[in-house]
Amino acid sequence: MRHIKPLLLGLTTTLMAVLLVIGGFWPGSTALAATTTIQMGSPAGMLVFEPVEATIAPGDTVHFEVAGVPPHNVVFDPGNSAGDVSNYPS
Repeated sequence: MRHIKPLLLGLTTTLMAVLLVIGGFWPGSTALAATTTIQMGSPAGMLVFEPVEATIAPGDTVHFEVAGVPPHNVVFDPGNSAGDVSNYPS
């Protein structure tokens, strides 16, 4: 019994170390987040957003690109938004 305890302790420690290393490679929730690119304006000079609609989940990133026209604003509609938009002007 005296020889089994140190062996079990060593095996347990090794197993925990292996699990920690493997767990370090497991993708976290931010790895599953998407990035959506929205163009502001068209190359023809039209004042539009491309795409017209986008579905953004919590944790996602929205990247706005200026395409042919000077930048313009984005307005959040609290009645149509799934998340909290109270910090943004409407």
